[in-house]
Amino acid sequence: MALPVNFLVYGKIYRENGIFIAGATVRITDQTIPQGTASGITDANGKYLINIKNYATNGDAIRVSCTYQQESKTSDFTLDVGDGTKEVNLNLVVTQIITIGAKGDGPAVYIQCQQCGYNNYYPKPSSSYCCHSCQTVMDKDGKTGGCVKIC
Repeated sequence: MALPVNFLVYGKIYRENGIFIAGATVRITDQTIPQGTASGITDANGKYLINIKNYATNGDAIRVSCTYQQESKTSDFTLDVGDGTKEVNLNLVVTQIITIGAKGDGPAVYIQCQQCGYNNYYPKPSSSYCCHSCQTVMDKDGKTGGCVKIC
């Protein structure tokens, strides 16, 4: 059953270090009476705005979820159409390292830079890496230490 008025759910999607995530998919579903999924993509500032008028019923449990790369987060609230809007911000902690199958001299490695968020590929493990995007020196977990060193 659709709502009698527009109801906007909005917010920001960001990383643990406070960097906003552009291009993240946000989905909103009614958990009480499933009525489809309203979805949207975050803008360059990590913001989203989704109208759930045709996807929810007043008083129902609503789930906001975001998926970006290997991480997903959800937040639930009870819909009160009298509120008119609802702000839901999600803080994603993206997986920092993924080791994949052997290639060349050893297993290849993907590391996400915690400085800029870029996913880097390296053909073999090492004790330190240089981010291909921001040129920050990082360890095997994508951490840059307290300072930003340029490769």
